[in-house]
Amino acid sequence: MKVKKLLLSLMVLVVIFSLVACGGGSKFVGEWQSVAIEENGKKYEGEYMGQTLNNLMQLEIKKDSTLVLKDMGFSVEGTWSEKDGVGTFTVEDESINGKIIDKQLVLEDGEFKIYLEKKK
Repeated sequence: MKVKKLLLSLMVLVVIFSLVACGGGSKFVGEWQSVAIEENGKKYEGEYMGQTLNNLMQLEIKKDSTLVLKDMGFSVEGTWSEKDGVGTFTVEDESINGKIIDKQLVLEDGEFKIYLEKKK
């Protein structure tokens, strides 16, 4: 009986350590690319201002609370955090909040929204 309790305790510790080491497995972590943009209530899919949307913006969110934003050929680093299911993404002292809705990361700034999907 003591052996079973010891094994169970060790297994619980391994699981807890794994969750802490992986940052809790945030659903934000991963590589995302834009698939749609909404501006003043009008949603654009496929193309926006002559640019293919999936090439317009890419976002790599890392578990170490850093990110890389690739936007129209430029790459810039930033940071991110998560609280109560809302991600806050900061690049060059500008922040935007986002939520996962229907497997899409939706970044919203007033009347402007960017919809991103995880790369396969």
